[in-house]
Amino acid sequence: MSFLDTLQQKVGFTRKEAIAILTLSATFLTGLGIRWFQSTQKQQVQTQQQFAYSKQDSAYASHSRSVEQNFATPRSLLPSTSPAEKAAPKAALKPNSININTATKSQLMDLPGIGASFADRIIQYRQAHGKFNSVAALSDVKGIGEKKLEKLRPFVRVK
Repeated sequence: MSFLDTLQQKVGFTRKEAIAILTLSATFLTGLGIRWFQSTQKQQVQTQQQFAYSKQDSAYASHSRSVEQNFATPRSLLPSTSPAEKAAPKAALKPNSININTATKSQLMDLPGIGASFADRIIQYRQAHGKFNSVAALSDVKGIGEKKLEKLRPFVRVK
């Protein structure tokens, strides 16, 4: 409290006035410190938000294009991205074009909704139970339900 006494003697404030001035000064300095801290935080956030990813995106896109060109993956094996592509049958198929009793794995994989695992299941079922008597018999293969069968029906035949 000697500081308050010194302040009181030099400036002429009473003890209560000196305490009030010190309290107000401390509050003011604390407010300045908080404002400074918040402004540095805002600058860091703005710096993070202004980062442009276009350079990385273009590098990724060019790398992806080069990989696609090197491996020359057929478009029919790439996953479709738009709802129209998912709904539309694969262009290479014609109605009743694949005989499910003689089709190879790659031919079965050309069918809409049939991947490698479904093609293997169809072949295994065919080997275990013999030839399919009808297209509807595909529903006996595990994982092929009514919806998938309706997608397949226009493209497959049994004879």
